[in-house]
Amino acid sequence: MRLGEVRLDTSYHDVALEVAIDGRSAFAVHAVDPTPLGEDDVSYATTVSLAHTPRGLRLVQIDTDLAVRRAERVTLRRPSFDAAVFGVHHSVRLTHPVAASLCRGELDLHPLRYVCLPDVLAFTGTESVD
Repeated sequence: MRLGEVRLDTSYHDVALEVAIDGRSAFAVHAVDPTPLGEDDVSYATTVSLAHTPRGLRLVQIDTDLAVRRAERVTLRRPSFDAAVFGVHHSVRLTHPVAASLCRGELDLHPLRYVCLPDVLAFTGTESVD
């Protein structure tokens, strides 16, 4: 795991976000026209990600709780993504961003409970995390 730096600049008319790892830009986006949303108008689904773990390659479910205090819909302009800096396969590309939102609030990440072998059925490949 590598730590990165996140810079977020917001104003009434635009938003700029950059994620840098080891001083190199991994992801950057400029968004315009923030439109206010209600706190309950945004929802982010739980994620299942493929990850290298001490047990080998596994699907990892990341459960979260999000308490939104402020939310806005924004229009993306000039996104950039460097897969090598981000540490993912070179075939991962940012091509057609569909929607974007900006939320302020509190995000809690729950401890991992289960991982799953990626090449078998979840019923037989799920392992409990101690």
